Amino acid sequence: MEGRNTLDILKKIMEKGEKAKEFYIQAKERAMHPLCKRVFDILAEEKGRQLLRVNQIYNAFKKGYGWRIDRFLWEPGQCKKSPFENLSQIYSGIVHVWPDDLKLLDLAMKTEEEYFTFLDEIEREAIQPLARRCYIGLSYAMRRYYLMLADVRDYLMNPDDWLPSEERVFVDGV
Repeated sequence: MEGRNTLDILKKIMEKGEKAKEFYIQAKERAMHPLCKRVFDILAEEKGRQLLRVNQIYNAFKKGYGWRIDRFLWEPGQCKKSPFENLSQIYSGIVHVWPDDLKLLDLAMKTEEEYFTFLDEIEREAIQPLARRCYIGLSYAMRRYYLMLADVRDYLMNPDDWLPSEERVFVDGV
């Protein structure tokens, strides 16, 4: 991998993850809308969980175990939380959307896009199948977070037309 070894890559992933986690913690504090606060809280928690896992992998590499430590590094369904769950409990009729909340969502989406683009790049360069699986799994998670943020943004911009009425039964148990 053109001058990058696995430990360097994992360290870079941890740096990006730490930066994203800190962003989400701060964004939750700055956000005004309860739905924004919730999505930022969920994503800060997810980033923390990912950082623990990447740190485990990093430490295993330092001890010489390599990619043998775990075949299933990330699975697609791991993040099961939805910011829209029990929406009526947090929403309480708030219709005003603060421009700063939209800016935070846009910045978060940009952060996730940069993160999964980076992971895609290192995945293409990876030679070992389990390394590729790790990077693909992480990239997949970042894409889910991007789409989660996009859903929240779309909902805040136009809640009445956000979801077709036949699909609304799955949101908040309605």
